[in-house]
Amino acid sequence: MASKHDIGWEHAVPVGGSRRTTKCKYYGKVIHDSITRLKQHIAHISGQVEGCPRVPVEVSHSVRQHMSNTSKEKTQLKKKHKGGQEHQKGGSSSQPSNARIKRELTRSFSVREGASIPPKGIDPYMFPSKQKSIKNLFSIESVKKVGKAISKFFLLNAIPFNAADSGLYYQSMIDTIAEAGPGIKGPTGYQIGNTYLEEEVQVQELEVYITTLKAK
Repeated sequence: MASKHDIGWEHAVPVGGSRRTTKCKYYGKVIHDSITRLKQHIAHISGQVEGCPRVPVEVSHSVRQHMSNTSKEKTQLKKKHKGGQEHQKGGSSSQPSNARIKRELTRSFSVREGASIPPKGIDPYMFPSKQKSIKNLFSIESVKKVGKAISKFFLLNAIPFNAADSGLYYQSMIDTIAEAGPGIKGPTGYQIGNTYLEEEVQVQELEVYITTLKAK
């Protein structure tokens, strides 16, 4: 779903309470599917919708330029991500190959995860003096379990190891997942490359716009 800060909403209004159906402010044309179609209508981008005959030329040009810049930013982000994957696949001699990693993971991950499960039938509260050390042990084991799960994802998907050193974004992702709790479903590849990528680009553009206004 498009962000409420999308430039398209400066030139349209939602119809029937649905943000996927819009009405052009200049021509009154109702457009279905998405705000992107509306922007194509305003910008006179040929394809799936006709151009607006009443939109001012400068507005049409501005929206067209915005869509072009957004498309370029998406392409650059995707190339950057793909480049990181290719670098990891090419790899340096100091990093293990994916084939060997998968063989090792197949052989050892299930065994290690099984070994980390505490024995059944032992109640830690039967021994009050040991509760603190047991809690610390469980905390350490939880950290190891998370580390193994994340490492497995990195290794099997050829994600560059230094992506884990990306600062606040990496830790923020972990904190958000922990806050959501067990059972949360991760986004699909399509959602990451389209829905969330578009929203991230729009947020960055909004921040630049606000900074520009403050500078005036």
